Amino acid sequence: RRIVAGTSAPWLRVEDSVMNESWAPAGHMFRHHFNLGAPLVVPGTTVDAQVEVVEERETPGTSRHTLPWRLDLAPEPIPEVVLHCLPTTAECEVEVRSPAGYWLRIGQKTPTWDHLILWRDASPGVNVLGVEPSTSRDFGREAAEAEGEVWWLKPGEERCYVTTVTVGRGDGPRSAGWQG
Repeated sequence: RRIVAGTSAPWLRVEDSVMNESWAPAGHMFRHHFNLGAPLVVPGTTVDAQVEVVEERETPGTSRHTLPWRLDLAPEPIPEVVLHCLPTTAECEVEVRSPAGYWLRIGQKTPTWDHLILWRDASPGVNVLGVEPSTSRDFGREAAEAEGEVWWLKPGEERCYVTTVTVGRGDGPRSAGWQG
């Protein structure tokens, strides 16, 4: 793992490299996981991305949610919502923007991150949003293998994953692009 941070702008890049050092093919699943909360995730915050919302974990094949997704707080504890998304561009960005002007963008290069998971727990006292560039949906290893979502690395084969995080406040450009 290598983490690179900007010195003149608020961004960081997480680079992970996974190599099969064995003599046999190895199944591989991978995910970066970001938990976001206040002051970014508040009532009225919006989430948008260059993705197709495919389904919810609890209702495979269907979703009640579309993007942009407006976040609110629930008055009582509720089940979390987990959206399975497919990026529609080669360099996909998720933008989370609060009504106070705080924003955060998480970028993923889709040749290796071919899924995006957005999950939300709007329960009082929790109020969190998860953004997860991923190699698979959120149904577990057995389902991922059945659906062909497990990457099989040959002996000596390597896969690299890059996620970029950019933050700011104010209007700013709606798409930061890739840093570095």
